[in-house]
Amino acid sequence: FLLVPGNALTLIKSTIQAENNALEKNGDSAVVVSRASTNIDVSVVIVGETVIGTCGGVAELTANGEGSIAKPFTYAWSIVNNTGLDWEKSLDALAQQTTTSVLALNGSMIPLGANVTVAVSVKNWLNDSATAQFGLSKVGTVVPSLTLPSSSNITARRSRQTDINVQVRTPKCLPNLRVDAFWSQVTGPHAISITNTRSAYLRIPAFSLDVLATYQLRFVARAVSQQTNATLGQQSVDFYLKVENEDLEATIAGGSSRTIPVSGNAYDINFDASASIDPAYPLAASGLSFNWSLFQVVSSSLTPVSLSSSSGATLSLSTAQLSADSEYLMRVNVSTNRSQSITAVASQTIITTSLPAPRVTLGVNLDKRVQDPHKKLVLKGRAVRDDSTSGNDD
Repeated sequence: FLLVPGNALTLIKSTIQAENNALEKNGDSAVVVSRASTNIDVSVVIVGETVIGTCGGVAELTANGEGSIAKPFTYAWSIVNNTGLDWEKSLDALAQQTTTSVLALNGSMIPLGANVTVAVSVKNWLNDSATAQFGLSKVGTVVPSLTLPSSSNITARRSRQTDINVQVRTPKCLPNLRVDAFWSQVTGPHAISITNTRSAYLRIPAFSLDVLATYQLRFVARAVSQQTNATLGQQSVDFYLKVENEDLEATIAGGSSRTIPVSGNAYDINFDASASIDPAYPLAASGLSFNWSLFQVVSSSLTPVSLSSSSGATLSLSTAQLSADSEYLMRVNVSTNRSQSITAVASQTIITTSLPAPRVTLGVNLDKRVQDPHKKLVLKGRAVRDDSTSGNDD
């Protein structure tokens, strides 16, 4: 079903009916679909070749509509600088017939020396729209044909490698041609180590980029005569890498829940959050800060319990601070010095019991002569109560 702003719907059990077909019965709930309280951001960028050479070919322009909600989009293409010439009319008719995100322009339809401005309008089902324009020209040189990624604006993460792949096709209208491709960095807070600069495929290793930084990279493909090594024509495209922030990963060793015996003499129990990391800077362990807090769970509410120390990656807690047969929640808040706004929280439930803690011994026979890697290895332990010399195997 399609939800239309301003229309009323009726919920009947597990189904939804339109207003004119709604059943009037007790218990039905009317739902009115209204516009969002804030504007829905919609944007569009056109990606494609800016130059068509004398060999012609097909230039594919891709409109990348972006918006967090209210998808899918509809696309409307047109030729902006349509002065009424026959070739412009033909191009405009082709553009208006295209309703997808990709517009394929045949280079043979464009005369030599002509400049073409293409426009696209994207609209979501809430009628929020955005427009973009893109210019390309027909030149009297031989240029390679390119198939570009879906967008020239690339969101990257420091903790992951970034790959950009451009497909390059050698012009077929002249013999003895080759294509030379290479990458270069235009802007950025520091130089990126690019090893495969003379390839259409670029891989940027993980941890090469700075968080929240923007880098501009340029790809150039040249049509070169194999006989004279002269460059006959070239295509270039710029890519913009925006490095997003990354959440911290907080964890407390021992899982989400632990059972702690608190009978007998008090002893210390340890909590360890040292496995928490900043994925963007995993080697900078000293850059993390830890803040511990303890709560007793009483009737689904949390009552704070004071701690003698609340900082550091590890924490020791005496069982003397815990009541038997109770539930507690240990929580650690992890932050990073590079940005105090980035935090992560891990929690561990503590169940205390008045039963004595068992003493456990574990024996393992690791005789290599009887080991079979294809069979399951069974480990047996023996748990013994403090007040007894007998126990049960488990």
